Amino acid sequence: MDSHFNRRNQPRVFSISSPQQTLEQINQIFLTLNIIIGFISAIALVVGGINVMNTMYSNVLERINEISVQKAMGATNEQIVYMYLVESIVLSLIGAIIGYLSSYYIAQLLSSIIRQSLGFSFPVEFNVTFFLIVCGITVVFGSFFGSYPAYLAAKVNPADNLRDE
Repeated sequence: MDSHFNRRNQPRVFSISSPQQTLEQINQIFLTLNIIIGFISAIALVVGGINVMNTMYSNVLERINEISVQKAMGATNEQIVYMYLVESIVLSLIGAIIGYLSSYYIAQLLSSIIRQSLGFSFPVEFNVTFFLIVCGITVVFGSFFGSYPAYLAAKVNPADNLRDE
């Protein structure tokens, strides 16, 4: 039997790759993973925004009498909108901070497990710049998704609501 063929009488195929090619393949895998994680994060951001809008809408419905009293005492529509927008932004920021810190500590835990079980060092760093970017995006999404409930709060007619009390 010829040494250039395998058992099925097919030619043997060998491939040789340089470290540069291997590095390019690894970078391509990381790029694909980043795109997938970015897509999942975008979906989570929209779902979180809808959750903020739902929470703020429920909040407006529960506090219609409070809004009516505020408007009867002289609060303007802009002040009501501002109050509810700030509330939605604070709610969003609290969620972002909890989410970022919990993912950081989960990554630390996974890094520790990998280091202990495989002996491979997997460093995890707290990136302040990325944290501030996350907070900035959260403020934008919190104000966007909180704007409709804030608008509804500003449109409350105090005469209708206070008459029923």
